[in-house]
Amino acid sequence: MPKLVPTTQTGSLTDHQHGTDDTLVVAVGGQPFYGDALSMFDTARGGDDVLIGADPLFNILDGDAGQMHDHSRGGSDHLIGADNSFNFLIGDAFAMDGASRGGDDTLTGGLNSLNELFGDAYSLSGNAHGGNDTLTGGTGIFTPPFSDPTILEYGDAFAMHDHARGGDDTLVGGFGQAVYLYGDARTLDGDSRGGNDTLIADSGSYLYGDAFSLSGSARGGDDILVSGRFTDNMWGDAQVIDGSAVSTGADTYVFGPGSGTDYIHDFRQGDHDRIDVRAYDFHDISDLTIVGNAIEFDAFNRVVLVGFDGTLHASDFIFA
Repeated sequence: MPKLVPTTQTGSLTDHQHGTDDTLVVAVGGQPFYGDALSMFDTARGGDDVLIGADPLFNILDGDAGQMHDHSRGGSDHLIGADNSFNFLIGDAFAMDGASRGGDDTLTGGLNSLNELFGDAYSLSGNAHGGNDTLTGGTGIFTPPFSDPTILEYGDAFAMHDHARGGDDTLVGGFGQAVYLYGDARTLDGDSRGGNDTLIADSGSYLYGDAFSLSGSARGGDDILVSGRFTDNMWGDAQVIDGSAVSTGADTYVFGPGSGTDYIHDFRQGDHDRIDVRAYDFHDISDLTIVGNAIEFDAFNRVVLVGFDGTLHASDFIFA
């Protein structure tokens, strides 16, 4: 059984040191809590920790450390945000560089909260690799004065630089005033690479399979974006692509009954993007009603391919 630790870990893990498997409960909000150490170097390893936020507080939880360097490795941690709080949850460390590796973490936002979740780090640089993480948004705040996003999920980090690599993450959006899901990070630059991620909307969401922006020679992954209730805006790769050296992935957009009117903003036949309509039990393109750049699934549900002026073919779809 893991032991209960009512305060944050301090100090450093170096050489071949391993962190223990702890349950860490926040006692005082507003300061970072680390599952294993303040810093990790060399080939240190983090434990498989459970970090639990307190209600109602400003919870800053790092599954392993504040910083991870060299060949250090994060554990498979579970971070749980509190209700009625601001939850800033990071699966491994605030900053990861060198050849550090993130664990396969699970992050869960709180109810009626501002939830900002990062699967591995706030910043991934050098040759750092993210783990295969699962993020669940919780429920965002709906009452004034909160007019900004109340659920933000980043599969790996806020920013990825150099030769950083993203993991194959699963992001489940919550029900909030504004929900933003980024499969890898908000920005990928340098020679960074996105993973093959799955993004699942709940309420109306903004879904970015890789990032808001790709630049340098960044490469997007092959992502799956699943529509939820209400209106979703989807980018399989990124909203902003800066540079001819950027590579985009083959993405899949999934729709089913009750998804409402949705928008795909970067459908590319050249990338072999596809639209999955199996939930409607469509077997052939002749089962679809296509009007201009809009696909009408039925009287209540449709998807608009923003900026697309080509001709859709059966090969652009996945049928039942």
